[in-house]
Amino acid sequence: MDIKLIDQNCIIICPNEKKEELIKLFSSSLDYSIKYLSKNELISSLTFSYDDEAILYLLNKGYSFDNALEILNNLNFIKKGNDKLDLLFSIKEELISNNLLKYRPLLKKQIENKKVYIYGYSKEDREITSLLKDYEFIDEDNKRYEHQVLEFENIEDEVTYMFNQICKLVNNKEVESLLDIGILNYPSEYEMILRKYSKFYNMPINFPLDMKLSESPLFNEYISLVKEKESFEDAFESIKEKEDKLNVLPKIINLVNDILDLNYSIDLKISLIKNKARNIKLSNKKYKYGIDIVSSSYRGNKHIFVLGFSLGSYPPIKKDTDFLLDKEKEICELNTSKIENSMSYEKLEKFLFNNKNLHISLKNKIGKKVYFDSLLINRLGYKKVKPILDNERYSLPLSQLEVASYQDLLFNYGIDNKYLYGIDPHSFSYKKYNHKFYPSPLFEFDKEMKISYSQINEYNKCPFSYFIKRICKVDDFEMTFEMKLGELFHKVLEDSLKKEVKKEDYEQEINEKFITDKEKFFVEKLFSQILEVINKNENFKIISSFKNSYGEQNMSYYYDENTILRGIIDKLIINEDDKEVIIVDYKTGGESFNKAYIPHGLSLQLLVYSLLVKNNYPEYSQVGIYIQNVLSNEDNIDKMYKLSGITINENEKLEHLEHALSNYSKYVQGLRKTKNGYQETSRLITNDEFESLVKEADSVIKNTISKIRKGVFDISPIYINGVNKACDNCPLKAVCFKDDDDNRYIKIDQEDLEEEE
Repeated sequence: MDIKLIDQNCIIICPNEKKEELIKLFSSSLDYSIKYLSKNELISSLTFSYDDEAILYLLNKGYSFDNALEILNNLNFIKKGNDKLDLLFSIKEELISNNLLKYRPLLKKQIENKKVYIYGYSKEDREITSLLKDYEFIDEDNKRYEHQVLEFENIEDEVTYMFNQICKLVNNKEVESLLDIGILNYPSEYEMILRKYSKFYNMPINFPLDMKLSESPLFNEYISLVKEKESFEDAFESIKEKEDKLNVLPKIINLVNDILDLNYSIDLKISLIKNKARNIKLSNKKYKYGIDIVSSSYRGNKHIFVLGFSLGSYPPIKKDTDFLLDKEKEICELNTSKIENSMSYEKLEKFLFNNKNLHISLKNKIGKKVYFDSLLINRLGYKKVKPILDNERYSLPLSQLEVASYQDLLFNYGIDNKYLYGIDPHSFSYKKYNHKFYPSPLFEFDKEMKISYSQINEYNKCPFSYFIKRICKVDDFEMTFEMKLGELFHKVLEDSLKKEVKKEDYEQEINEKFITDKEKFFVEKLFSQILEVINKNENFKIISSFKNSYGEQNMSYYYDENTILRGIIDKLIINEDDKEVIIVDYKTGGESFNKAYIPHGLSLQLLVYSLLVKNNYPEYSQVGIYIQNVLSNEDNIDKMYKLSGITINENEKLEHLEHALSNYSKYVQGLRKTKNGYQETSRLITNDEFESLVKEADSVIKNTISKIRKGVFDISPIYINGVNKACDNCPLKAVCFKDDDDNRYIKIDQEDLEEEE
């Protein structure tokens, strides 16, 4: 650019990444007074902008946050033309009448009275040119460097070649450091392999942090505190001294400052902040000497690697799927998908023309998926070359993996390979397997974690099973008959709290859920037991002060700063007069509560539910925590479907539990009253004993969470008194290769396991 041809007092419309380039260019002369505007700044200056008040207004009108944004972002050029455009036009008029759109007449006048230049944007961009009356494009001086495209069969060879070339550039002193290397924004399929290979080569790459503000534990803690304290300021006071590695606090301040004085409910403001946080990226710390990811706006002398030069990625193809369709964009003088695609081609061509040191490559396949060449290869006359992969590697771990795969080909198929003898396979224990799990620091990050009783139980039965299912998400889930039966019976019991239930009401669901005649036969046979359970539960209310039953209760609370403990409690039965509660969990599998299992991380469900109720309803005292088995083989009707668990032994409360009890309770296991008072049993404990039990469970939960965060996922299934509690129904037995040394053997005295009646 010849700056002598540029007006000394002017406005330049340019992308933000070009702004620095121009500032350096004009810094040598003090005569120039230049205002720089991006395309978005130009549009908002000559039309309007909006702030949080406009979003809140639309939220209050019933629009979702995403809909509100979509509407506001499509109003700048809106014109009447069809039903959709007419509706948007009326919304714009409504926002104007409520002074919710911000106009900048002084800046508009300034733009109209100064010479305007456009640099770095396409001449086809009608969203710029339609707004300006007088303007001049500054053309980029295209150098038209010629390049070739390297063709690889697969993505592994392509990425390996790139990393080897970078190492050679450094070794041969063609670059001073990794600061002279860049990677162009790549297609999504390269994300994981680039991260993996950067570790193989010990080569730092400044990957963007793929994390939004809404995913930050500190942000979510702040939102919880706002709800609790009903104050944005007080909540911030509680977190402002906390460690903030990701620079979250300044972003919270910016979000909150904009909405503090607006006259809307706190719930609506919270909704706005949470939704805006979904679109705010957190910044990552950069390596001082690392490889940068660059955009197609880059111009310079770096060696840039362009990966995956395939159709659909270079350039990306935009389809006519936007909120405003192309026919509507034509009416409003907006860029259609055809124009957008043409501008993408133009921008990419300029990048290719103006960067000398480009290393362009493509792959033909990933697995069975075939990739086709970018149309730009023929359009620009580039030659495709199949490079020779030499046997030189700069990564020992990658070399070992390659040699091992070649050894597999030789061993299994007799295929020899010229790279096979680069490393002695015995030097890295080829064909030797250690099935032990080694903790990974990956799980030590302080990110928010939600955990339930079932996850805690799963971990303590076998940590490796938890790792495969919960961390790796590998679980071949199959709905068994027992699961379907339990799901149906839970639904019926839930319904019974709201209405009278009849078997015929569930015929359609039974026919859909249970396929075989055998399954239907057993459901028919067992359904009557559910009706007996419901009848017994209703009779219990008659002789008890606990009259009000509440079905499935989804509860959670922050167990620690970054961990949410959650659970779904099947039933709470409330004595409203005395503010007392009993907790009930339904079981169809004959399970029981056993205090002796608690130190080993099992049988914690009722105590987890106790913690949830205590933290969500602290004003209610707990009288009992119970399991109710809703399928029974018991012949004695009085013993069937009893509540089995723990009752807190306080005489007055026990009287509330069951009035006029004179012998064994028909409803609560382990509850018996004689002429001398309530009989002591292992199921009837004092309040101090109960608190001690909850404290013990709390300690086990803390220890479990700590191990999960530290990545301790040993293959160690638990055996209690010789009985395997983990493996019998585990679908993952084929992948753990456990041996006897892995098993955890727990011995519990038989008398501690005995159940009392």
